Amino acid sequence: MRLAVSITALIAVVLVAGAAFANTPDPTFSTFDTFLGRSPNNDNATGPPNSQYIYRGNLRTAGNLPAVGVDNMIIELRILSPCQNPVVLNPDADSDGNGDIAWGVLTLNQGGGSCIGSAPAAPVVEIHVIGFGLFWTLISVTSPDEDGINSVDLSDFALFRAVFNSGTPLYQGDMDGDGDIDLADFAWFRIHFNAV
Repeated sequence: MRLAVSITALIAVVLVAGAAFANTPDPTFSTFDTFLGRSPNNDNATGPPNSQYIYRGNLRTAGNLPAVGVDNMIIELRILSPCQNPVVLNPDADSDGNGDIAWGVLTLNQGGGSCIGSAPAAPVVEIHVIGFGLFWTLISVTSPDEDGINSVDLSDFALFRAVFNSGTPLYQGDMDGDGDIDLADFAWFRIHFNAV
């Protein structure tokens, strides 16, 4: 009888461990946005179009299925130096039934200027899943807080205007993350500039 109980307990442990492993996120199939923006006025920047920064990812298992209910406290978005205000941010909630996860309006409500890696393709953003390693990198961060001093003011406007007029660098002027610098980016900047 004792042997039967031990075997049953062992099977239960294996099944629980197998279920947990089956829901483990895998970097091969997990994806994240290719653009990250943040602003000290993110929580007040509303208008058409919606001009608040949100960063999203989708966690998938090794079998390319949604990784559901992954604890948001084990996922870290790390904004690194040379960005001003380097910070570690956890997503707003655990991954949902589709494996989706997000860093929302309030999480990205922070100063820190637009920045790019110090060498070509050097990451300034890393997504880590604790216990599983590096999942994603980005080489730039965009912010209407161009000078990184935790406000969007006239000095930021002067910097943005120069980038807008020259059309480069993209990481500084592409406020909406659509791959170009145009009037939509000016409108996006203006909303953050006027937000109170």
